[in-house]
Amino acid sequence: MNAEDLESRSLKDGDRIEVQGLIGTADDKHLVSGFTAVAYDIPRSSIAGYYPEMNVVMSLRHFDRQSGTPSYKGVPVKVKLAD
Repeated sequence: MNAEDLESRSLKDGDRIEVQGLIGTADDKHLVSGFTAVAYDIPRSSIAGYYPEMNVVMSLRHFDRQSGTPSYKGVPVKVKLAD
């Protein structure tokens, strides 16, 4: 994550975090935990993660209608300190 984004969320490099996808139904959790926040030279309001670990944050109901490809590059998420 961008270092300013970490700071604005009261997080710091090295914190254990949870990432939750915000697209889907109320019954869908779309939550991954146990990840480590890393301050990185990335645009503000963006995060990066590896697949397949981050697949969980995606709702398969959110996809491009023409190609059928899941919207992996445009997923709104919430990032917070892991419990």
